[in-house]
Amino acid sequence: MTSDFIRKVAMVIVSFISNAIVVNMFLTLAWLFTPIDGWDPVLKLKVLLRFLHIAPNPDNVIMVFTALLLLVPIFVYRLELVQRAVLWLMGARPAEGQEKYWLESAFSMVCEKNGMAVSDYKLYVVNNGLLNAFAFGRNHIAVTRPLLQALSKERLAGVLAHEVGHLVHGDTQMMTLTYCMQNVGLLALNILNGVIGVCGWVAKIPYVGFAAAILSWMLFLIVVVMRFLVNLPANLVMLFFSRQDEYAADRYACELGLGSELHDGLEQISEGEQNMKFPNNLLSTHPDTENRLKRIDEYLDQK
Repeated sequence: MTSDFIRKVAMVIVSFISNAIVVNMFLTLAWLFTPIDGWDPVLKLKVLLRFLHIAPNPDNVIMVFTALLLLVPIFVYRLELVQRAVLWLMGARPAEGQEKYWLESAFSMVCEKNGMAVSDYKLYVVNNGLLNAFAFGRNHIAVTRPLLQALSKERLAGVLAHEVGHLVHGDTQMMTLTYCMQNVGLLALNILNGVIGVCGWVAKIPYVGFAAAILSWMLFLIVVVMRFLVNLPANLVMLFFSRQDEYAADRYACELGLGSELHDGLEQISEGEQNMKFPNNLLSTHPDTENRLKRIDEYLDQK
């Protein structure tokens, strides 16, 4: 428990620092390339700086403003409205019609095992080409449309039981917080990408085009660095922490009595993604599928 808490705190710190660097770089660029009058509301932070006994200069104003932007997710990430908004940005939509019926039918098998009600969870469908499912926030579970269409009700129930395991173990809480902070950095990136697009258009204009092209390339290199920093926390989670979480969630599904269904579902997902040739999918960010299946088999044999 202690090691789990330490690594979650470590991930929050890494996410805060990496996104703080990104936002600080963005605000510094904005400060350099915009009229000072446009920063009058921000300069009012000088009052706060004096209260904190920090010298009221532009560097410190940017530092405090960066910290405030990244502290907002820490205070609001648990809010239901915020979690739904983030899921919407991820392309997840509430299940409806036949998809809702099929998803709830499979999920009811999980709820019968863990004593919860289907209404205690929020179920979503994501319209992309991956065979994927993920848990998010306090009680949200999303399934991609190809996965929903590919699996039988029993195998889908096994995969959903795995995702409930993430919710029960609290794996999704820190992920939600780091993702919310990541979106602050992504907003800065999207704005800069928009500026790069404008520079590309201006570059076609005689006389001023050369300067715009140079600025566009400079911003492009900055965006490359910033994108690496924004994605750093997620990559660290994937490389160092997610494997144990995945094994624990698999074990939870087995303890519910849905281990065989999860085993068969993972096997079908693995075969399906090999046929569809998706290199970036559910299983690429998880432990090796054969190892997961072996562990599930071992646990089922013990029972």
